[in-house]
Amino acid sequence: MSDVEAELRRENALLRQQLADANHALEAMARAPLDAVAGPESGHPILLKAAQEALLDSRALLRAVFDGSLDALLLIDDHGVYIDANPAACELFGLPKDQLVGRRVGDFAPEEHPNRADFQSLLTMGRVRGQVPLRRPDGRTLLLDCSAVADVSPGL
Repeated sequence: MSDVEAELRRENALLRQQLADANHALEAMARAPLDAVAGPESGHPILLKAAQEALLDSRALLRAVFDGSLDALLLIDDHGVYIDANPAACELFGLPKDQLVGRRVGDFAPEEHPNRADFQSLLTMGRVRGQVPLRRPDGRTLLLDCSAVADVSPGL
């Protein structure tokens, strides 16, 4: 057996072990929350608690940035339904969050706006910038500068 072949076998064995450890960790996580699991062959602990805490910290930071932005930020699903809105968006739309989330993009377009139902163009083009009219529930119509990006996350 050549040196190259021997090295490839060692690397292959290591990859198999890492895959087995990962599968073991996933099976253990499916059974109950854990701080760590040890791989069945290697005995190396796979730390979960630190990763979970890092994920929670990351989510908290993202939420703080989203909620603290002075610009209106909205998350919209691929069907044009608002699924999240920051306080600036609620103020702009003139609605509390629980009355804005679940509504559709077209719900706030004036009837005379020619692109009332053209949410598909964002999905097709991937990003759009421009001015769009916003019809608030109080009857006022505002002309907004808008930037939108499709697929920031699967389905959003």
